[in-house]
Amino acid sequence: IEPPTTAVPTFETYEQALAWLETERTNLLAATNVGDPRYTSRLSPTIWRYLYLRGYHDDALTLHSNAQQAAQETGERVLEGQAVYNLGTSFERLGRYKDAEAHLIEALAILQETGTRPLEGHVANSLGMLYSWRRDHDRAVAYYRQAAAIGHETGTSVLEGHALDNLGIVHAELGELDDAIALYQRALAIFAQIDTPYLQSAALDNLGAAFNELGRHTEAREHLEHALRLGQQAGNRDFQVEALNSLVANALSMGDPERAREYARQAVTISEE
Repeated sequence: IEPPTTAVPTFETYEQALAWLETERTNLLAATNVGDPRYTSRLSPTIWRYLYLRGYHDDALTLHSNAQQAAQETGERVLEGQAVYNLGTSFERLGRYKDAEAHLIEALAILQETGTRPLEGHVANSLGMLYSWRRDHDRAVAYYRQAAAIGHETGTSVLEGHALDNLGIVHAELGELDDAIALYQRALAIFAQIDTPYLQSAALDNLGAAFNELGRHTEAREHLEHALRLGQQAGNRDFQVEALNSLVANALSMGDPERAREYARQAVTISEE
């Protein structure tokens, strides 16, 4: 790949990087249609998280589709597997679950073939999420446990924590709240140690919702407000909506419908954006 002909931007803060990506998003995506395929295949794993965090799932489909084709042209199987995986998660966020399942299973096969263990674990975690949303708890638990084990074996803390947090959700859905809370707390400890605000937000939201179910409403509110702040700090609009929805339930449990309505209005505004 040729070196850039213009100065490479540098960023001192998360906010600066996020602002630059917001400004350059259209140009970055346009370049994938005309540039070197090696650039296109590498842009997908570079900015997937930004597109995911900001909810630009249609842009993600364009980028990752182009990246898959580019990786096939250059014969780079790991990058192809990453692109197919990113396509699967984008379809998942858009509610296109059959497309998501097909791409995630394909990605898992590619990454197992290439021996890319941490990425294999992330794909297993995403398959767990897919089956959890479809209420197929047995398959969800199997994939989450596979992902957590790979994360632990490879020292991939983000993966291990994310899988444990998701496993907690399954226990909560089955009414096993004590087990769920224990898993959320393990995940939260991992996320705090590696300083990942957006994943801390998810674990705190799940923990708060569980406390609310147990009638521990004040404790729940503290966790949920913290989850919202971290989601805002990370710029993750999906997690902001999750926290706001949980705060709606919490406010209603505490007999405050006006506050619940305000949280709901905020959630609707972000979701529409």
